[in-house]
Amino acid sequence: MKHLFALFFISLFSASSTLSQEDFSSRLKKYQLEPNWSIKSEMIIDLCLESESINFGKVKKEAKKMLEKGELMSNESYVNSSRFVIAFILNKEGKYDQALELFFLCERYFERLEDNRNIAYVKVAKGHSYYYKGMQREAISQYKSAKLVWESIGDKMEVNQSESLIANSLIQLKEYEKAETILKKCIAFIVSTKKYRTISAYYSQLAELYSTTKEIEKSRYNFAKGAEFALRSNDPGTIARAQNYLAIAEYYEGNVEKAIELFESSLEYREKSGEYKLVCESYYNIASLYLEEKNYEKAKKYFLLSGDEAQKHNILKDQADALMELSNVSKIENDFPKALDYLMQHLEINVKIKSQFTKEFDKETEVLNQLNKSAFKIKLAERERRLAEEIQFERGQGKITFYVSLCVLLAMVIYILKLKSKKI
Repeated sequence: MKHLFALFFISLFSASSTLSQEDFSSRLKKYQLEPNWSIKSEMIIDLCLESESINFGKVKKEAKKMLEKGELMSNESYVNSSRFVIAFILNKEGKYDQALELFFLCERYFERLEDNRNIAYVKVAKGHSYYYKGMQREAISQYKSAKLVWESIGDKMEVNQSESLIANSLIQLKEYEKAETILKKCIAFIVSTKKYRTISAYYSQLAELYSTTKEIEKSRYNFAKGAEFALRSNDPGTIARAQNYLAIAEYYEGNVEKAIELFESSLEYREKSGEYKLVCESYYNIASLYLEEKNYEKAKKYFLLSGDEAQKHNILKDQADALMELSNVSKIENDFPKALDYLMQHLEINVKIKSQFTKEFDKETEVLNQLNKSAFKIKLAERERRLAEEIQFERGQGKITFYVSLCVLLAMVIYILKLKSKKI
């Protein structure tokens, strides 16, 4: 069964977030009533980070207003805040390439300001985009870069969070021993705090790892621990995840009906939240459960729902996964033409994914080339300026030498003339 690695990104930024758990509606109202746009430019980011139970449509609407205000006032800070929030939401909607374009612009802005904390936040956000795109090495590179920044700042909580994100990608790369070591270290660090969402996520990550390696008892124990801390968070989004964790634990206990009930309850929340990728994965999980139970008709129904939702929102990896499973189910049912058809569709999507990777690489190479060209031009201009100064200096030195020599010569002439006049 495919579980929800995406669930473990509790917040886009910080595992150590001390932001309040005030409900979204109250925070949105405070934001709308705030007259100071500079304060609003900070508050709008908090709207995305304080809780997972947010209305992305409303936040996007406010971000667009902030963008218009920033453009009207030529205020780059407002523009960048709105840009960041829109990118955050694009990530949630599965529009990763668009999100990355905006995150790159945000990163350049923060680099100019030498704002290391926000540079690290953007690197984490870019890592999430790559993670969801299935580009795990690129994701790890971003998370490691963020970790280095956090270490330079001395923020141990954020260093710990970055390590957990690296572990996420390592699980996807099937480097299980490395991931297990990192996650155990993360749990040991965080478990004494009251950051229940984070603790829940780390336990559930470890449970997911053990589920993948078929260590069922360890997986069941860690899913139960994840659910325990999720329920203590009192956050609706985290509780929806807890339902998913509990569903998995119930399934392992043999309580199939209860597992389905909890999966569907979690799905209901996600459909309301507008987090399309999580909706796709919920459908996939329910389908996987039915497949395990050899209920092929219902398995196909939910795999189709997962694939359709992924196609609708251009979430290629999830679409490919659903098509592969549909091919497998058709093969079990001896419907080989259908199995072949789904397999061919799966392969076509994989080609698109690889094509996207190539385009992304080419785009980044082009950016680097442009930066290198700019750097070369700057160096060339600097060399030309220094050369001009040297020439000017040498010319100046030449003039001084000429005048000094002339003065010496005149002095000698005057001296000789005086000597001659005395002799006469």
